[in-house]
Amino acid sequence: MIQNAQVTPILPVVDLSRATGFYRDRLGLKDLGDEAGNHLLQTGAGATIGLMEADVCVMGAEKAAWFADSEGSILCLHERVIGDMGR
Repeated sequence: MIQNAQVTPILPVVDLSRATGFYRDRLGLKDLGDEAGNHLLQTGAGATIGLMEADVCVMGAEKAAWFADSEGSILCLHERVIGDMGR
């Protein structure tokens, strides 16, 4: 069940190198390197955060895009990739 699952939030970033430096050098997270298209960092308590360089990305059967609204909130839209409809 999800209450017992280890989760990894994936954050979209514009500049992967700059974002990695911020989370590693400013916030002190441990740099775990790249895995499955994400750059992973870990907190001192063991939680993992993934960074994904993307404005638009394809993740399996879905495509996603992130953008800021008028208040600066980051929104994410998902849609099925056309070739995978009905599966």
